[in-house]
Amino acid sequence: MRNLVFNKSFIIGFLLGILIFACLNLLVETKTPEYVRQYGFPFTFYEWRFGSAVDKVGSLTFYSTVKKDGFIWFGVIGNIASAIIFSFSNGLIVKFFWAKRASRRLNLK
Repeated sequence: MRNLVFNKSFIIGFLLGILIFACLNLLVETKTPEYVRQYGFPFTFYEWRFGSAVDKVGSLTFYSTVKKDGFIWFGVIGNIASAIIFSFSNGLIVKFFWAKRASRRLNLK
């Protein structure tokens, strides 16, 4: 296991998986009603509420003054666990294909 974790190809795959997961978490935004935004992939880890829509005049929407934002800790823990599992798997896949490529280059079977 120690050789696996300190292998260069595994580390590259693992870090690539973490980078992919971090980008997905920052870019995925879900708008449930028009005044609630939720962030996170695959679990929602942050929620931002404007308040409820009070009045709509033309294209302008007026919201109540209630504003709530905060982290959803089960989502944070779920995203961290998912990122570690995904990145570990990604590291194993990259190591496998890197080893196959190296063996073909050296004509090993």
